[in-house]
Amino acid sequence: MKTRTNEKTVTFRRPFMLAGLDELLPAGDYSVETEEELVEGISYAAFRRTSTLLLLHAEAGLPHLARALTIDPAELEAALERDLAPWPKPGVTLPDWGAASPVATATGATPAAHSVWGAPLRKRP
Repeated sequence: MKTRTNEKTVTFRRPFMLAGLDELLPAGDYSVETEEELVEGISYAAFRRTSTLLLLHAEAGLPHLARALTIDPAELEAALERDLAPWPKPGVTLPDWGAASPVATATGATPAAHSVWGAPLRKRP
């Protein structure tokens, strides 16, 4: 089956998080690779996305430890939209992670100030 790979660069102005990843990623430019395969058996050329990878920055001094994360393209778009939204949003709170919250550490926000995902959080029963 024929495949093609598209590459693009996305820029985050602030630290961000993605679903399925338990760490706060730093602001900056990230390469995104989308692999697609040719849909056969139809009268025109069409491609179907098979995977999307976000290439993560290597740790300083450890370039051989670069990583790639398989992501949902819709999650990436949502993260980019959150990045463009005004920060902080009034009336939105951070999850109760305490003072060591990755977002609080990176942004200087207090845990009661803002949500990572930009939406109000429900109180636990």
